[in-house]
Amino acid sequence: DGDSLSSAIEVEVSFPGHHSDQWILQALDDDTFKANLHEFPVPLTDRLIDAMRFLDVLGRSNSEFDITSFRLASISDHPQNSYVHGLGVLILLVRNSFDSLLAVNAAKAILIAQLWKDIDYPIFRRLYLYAAVSIGSPLDSLTLLQLTHDNGKLLWSSATMREVKRYLRRRVLYWSREMQIELIKSIRLGPSRALYKDMTDTEWSTHKAWLISRLLLKLQQGGVELRTQDSDGIPKYAPPPP
Repeated sequence: DGDSLSSAIEVEVSFPGHHSDQWILQALDDDTFKANLHEFPVPLTDRLIDAMRFLDVLGRSNSEFDITSFRLASISDHPQNSYVHGLGVLILLVRNSFDSLLAVNAAKAILIAQLWKDIDYPIFRRLYLYAAVSIGSPLDSLTLLQLTHDNGKLLWSSATMREVKRYLRRRVLYWSREMQIELIKSIRLGPSRALYKDMTDTEWSTHKAWLISRLLLKLQQGGVELRTQDSDGIPKYAPPPP
């Protein structure tokens, strides 16, 4: 069936052979192995593109959603990245190759991040946001454009939400105040009503307020100063609406 075929292709595209995933994960704990990955961001990115195109053919990936968040919860190291295999291991290799390149050639690492930005699958937007945190100021203006493009569509995507929130918490503090205010204005507009057609107006109003407060809270947690009109109503944590 479609699910088993998708799984088979994913494993085949990634790493055929017994215990390959385990060997690679163990190798990624070795600093010497990771340091030598700096030559491979492009070929590893190509392999990930191949994997996403196969999944696209199978209806498991497109420009709006892919299954990568189920294969690797967080691009950055996180306790939820447990039992990683197949596609998740490939993504970890791509990320570690970027980290290795950034350590020796920041200019080329920026080019890799810009390459990821323009590949139309959510996994590459996740990788871009990870890279943008690591690279810092050279990508700040570009990332503002990405986050506010198309009525802030990236801000509200469930496929990239973890990396969006991490970026807001880790990087926006270092932006200029003018850039911060532009982003806050975009967040306060909220997502498009068209994305939530099945909600009643009351449900939509509550959900929209929660989504907005959740992102503003991440900025606040990251040390960004919110104006009074922006911070009013933000709880110490942002619980989901009833």
